Parts: sequence; C-alpha cells; structure tokens
Amino acid sequence: VISEKILHTTCSPDNETRCIEILHDFTDFPPLNRFTLTVTMKAREYLHSQLSHPFLRPARGETRFTDIKILVGEDCYPAHRIILAAHSMFFSKLFDHNPRLEEYKLQSDRISSDDFKVLKYYMYIGSLPDRSYVDLSLLKAAHYLELNHFVRYCSYVLMDTLGVENVVDICIASENMELKDLKIAAVEFIAEKIEVIVNMEKWMSLKSHPNLIKEVALRVCNSQKETGP
Repeated sequence: VISEKILHTTCSPDNETRCIEILHDFTDFPPLNRFTLTVTMKAREYLHSQLSHPFLRPARGETRFTDIKILVGEDCYPAHRIILAAHSMFFSKLFDHNPRLEEYKLQSDRISSDDFKVLKYYMYIGSLPDRSYVDLSLLKAAHYLELNHFVRYCSYVLMDTLGVENVVDICIASENMELKDLKIAAVEFIAEKIEVIVNMEKWMSLKSHPNLIKEVALRVCNSQKETGP
C-alpha cells in the first residue's frame, strides 16, 4: 500500500447520486493505492440497492433478461450484450458486426473459464479482484477481451511480483501484448538477476526473441558502466 486516504461525507436525499460518483471515481485510482470510503447509512442503503439491480444478477449466476450466451470451454455464461460491450472493445466490435448474435464461443487457448468468471464479475460490478488472483493467465485473458483498465491493473500487480521463476514468461508476454511499462520492468529485473536466470531452463525460451535479448544485454552493459569496474 503506497498511501491510504479516508473520505468522510454526509449524504442526504439530494446528494446520494454524488456519493455513487465518488465511489466510482475511487475505483479508477492507480491500483497500488488503497482508499477507504466512509458514507452515511442512507448512502450505503442506496449502494446496496444498486448492486441488487436485476442487470447485475448474471454476475451471480442468474439469467433473467440476458440476451447472449458466452461459451468458454465446456461452460456457458448468460450475459447482457450492452454490459459486455460497454466495458470490452472486443465485445463491442463483435456485437457491432453481429447485431443478432445469440451465442459466441471464446478461444479456449486464449482464455479459461475461471479467468472469464473474474472478468465477467468485473464487467458487471466494476470491482477489481484482490492482487492474489492476478497472474499472467488473467492478464492475457483481459488483453484478449480488450479490458484496458483491467490490463493496466494486472500489469501493475505483476510488476510488483516479478521473480526469477516468472519474469521470462512475463517479459515475453509483455512484448507480444505491447505492454511497454511491464516489459521494461521485466527486462530490468532479468538484467539485475542475469547470473541466475541465464542458467535456468526458461532462459532458452527467451533466445527465440532476439529483440528482448538485445534489450537485456544493453541493460546489463549500462548497469556495469554505472557501477564501474
């Protein structure tokens, strides 16, 4: 946690909407910051009523008023096209080109059923998952569905959890997905731990990416110049 802020606000019937807007704005802060919103009981009741809206029930497995079935592997997820399209450029473009689409199967080699559950909940509720749920698989799934805010969140979390066991895979994936900040962080980590990583089996997979090898080598050289003989 970088910082923590507590916002106290008094809510009355004429400013309940403003309280909801404040809460929404808080969810868009950089993911490494944690914020606590304290509101009156009346505002909390209003929030609860919004989260109980019928349109949010598919996030909990209900199917009322759904108009699209998303297939992931062997699983079927009823949903609302308007909700998916509002958050995902992938679904927005899909439904624009197929306005009468009633069922669509996602590529199982690009997204798992478990990852889609997390992303669907995010699209309906707007709540980012706990950092413990974030891994490279979830990042790739979010990138596939073009959930840009979610991709940024996963990138920040993965930057903070780089290790010798996962950094090569993250480096290659960030290159393929054109995630510049994550790639820079991964390259710098590899350069810093080069004596360990170069002897690992995963190093072999990096050799098929000459541009990344070049960036790592350049970073190692620069580090040696900075530290001197």
